[in-house]
Amino acid sequence: MDQALEQLLEGTGLGYRFVDDRTLTLERHDPLAALVAEAQRPIDYAQVSEPAPDKPQAPAKKSEEGPTVLPEMTVTASPLDRTSYSVPNASTATKTDTPIMETPVSIQVVPQQVIQDQQAIRLDDITKNVSGVQRDFSFGNGYEGFTIRGFSTNNTVYRNGFRLFASIAETAHLDRVEVLKGPAAVLYGRIEPGGLVNLVTKRPSPESYYSLQQQFGSFDLYRTTADATGPITEDRSLLYRLNLAYLNSGSFRDFVFNDRIFLAPGLTWRPTPDDEFNLSVEYDNEDNYDDAGIPALGNRPAPLPSSRNLGEPDDEYNVESVLVDLNGTHRFNTDWKVRGGVFL
Repeated sequence: MDQALEQLLEGTGLGYRFVDDRTLTLERHDPLAALVAEAQRPIDYAQVSEPAPDKPQAPAKKSEEGPTVLPEMTVTASPLDRTSYSVPNASTATKTDTPIMETPVSIQVVPQQVIQDQQAIRLDDITKNVSGVQRDFSFGNGYEGFTIRGFSTNNTVYRNGFRLFASIAETAHLDRVEVLKGPAAVLYGRIEPGGLVNLVTKRPSPESYYSLQQQFGSFDLYRTTADATGPITEDRSLLYRLNLAYLNSGSFRDFVFNDRIFLAPGLTWRPTPDDEFNLSVEYDNEDNYDDAGIPALGNRPAPLPSSRNLGEPDDEYNVESVLVDLNGTHRFNTDWKVRGGVFL
């Protein structure tokens, strides 16, 4: 704090003093008062040494009285600096950017920093951080569904507030995951009373950012991800973002494997300070194996090794999907804005 203030006030002839822990006062330097204070300071005779020869001093210039104008300084924070586990606001519960403390329902957010620190690959790796949420049976890893407060979501998750059915979410382009607990039919239509899982994706940023990551894991798991974003035009009215992911892995189960290619480009156009248009596309191509698990005998699993797969070696399938999201926002003032979009 002291270094920042000294740099800000350098060359202005001003000083500062703290009134309390949160308040400071700017003061004009008084050379005479500084000399008097120096003369009144007690002398430490243990540190007195031979005085240096006198050197000619330049005559002090009398400062002109009048207001002192500080140089303009702009303080910015990068939107990519998401190093906190605390998220104050969420939009899933009200479809507005509302502080969680003022939201009259239970909502929990898993932010970007948690996803990065845990190196989450699947959505259920992220939802393990949320109480009352368990993964549903997914018919051989064909999709991701959850049980929230004892009610199944019926193989459904949400992406930026839009319903996705029977899909596997890629985590490479997720900014955060918001979990709403409790009834939400008034905003989302017919929905189970347990709640919902909403995936909030990354948006193009006006600040340039590039990353490349390689992950290795057990059972021949290899995962490569890339993230690039920044401005296209000098005035930063047109922004881009590109997320890539490639996953190849085996399993402790016989015959089971996973091979995925994921591509997610996006554009943001801001023709005016109050208008914004977003276009994002997601392409997903995945080869997987239909693993039904170990059958039950009576009320217990059959006494088989955990790696035993009773399915056919060629019970594999391919899923290819393309998703297009176009939306726009117009802000009337600081309190009101309207948003609409098309989701295909």
